[in-house]
Amino acid sequence: MTLGVLIAQISQGGFVGNEVQYVVGMNAIALIITFLYFSIAFGKVTLSTLNAYGCFMCIATIWNSFKPHYQISRITRLSIVLAMVAISTIIAIAGEHTFLNSFKAFILFLLTFFIPWSAINLVDYYFISKEECDVDALYDPDGKYGRWNSIGIGCYVMGVLLQLPFIHSKFFTGTIATALGGIDISWLVGILATAVIYYYFAKKAQLRMAGQIGFES
Repeated sequence: MTLGVLIAQISQGGFVGNEVQYVVGMNAIALIITFLYFSIAFGKVTLSTLNAYGCFMCIATIWNSFKPHYQISRITRLSIVLAMVAISTIIAIAGEHTFLNSFKAFILFLLTFFIPWSAINLVDYYFISKEECDVDALYDPDGKYGRWNSIGIGCYVMGVLLQLPFIHSKFFTGTIATALGGIDISWLVGILATAVIYYYFAKKAQLRMAGQIGFES
């Protein structure tokens, strides 16, 4: 990042939007060019490694949710990582001319699905569970959390749907976002609406459960 700032400064406006071509076309000492290539390549390898690791951890988490006692072998782990790296490389090469713009639009669009999830987790942890979490019960389908959290899933889907009219992105633009002149406030709607809806239904279910326990006692 520091290297990018320095090059952008000396380019006087010729770097942004033409990053790779500018670096390749720099007429400088061979040692400096080598250093630039090494810095860029090292940065890409580091990020690719972290991304591959994160992808595997997501797959492992999903898999262990269905088979909690299954041990994933080293060969399986290596195969998954190599497959993800190969797939991402193919996608990057296929869309090399518009990759950065498309990837940025994709990442921003993912916020539509992350924001309701974050709202539900924060509300549940601080206002419903009161910062208490039974970690062992999370892995027990017959535990107090149950196999599926219908309230959480329902509020999550509702939060995603409520954002749709307010989204302005390359992949999708809602009617309200268009009326607002392309202003995207879906994140604000998503976090506030989902938080309120989940708190209402989760608190109601919590009070009902507490009442049942008190009645049985």
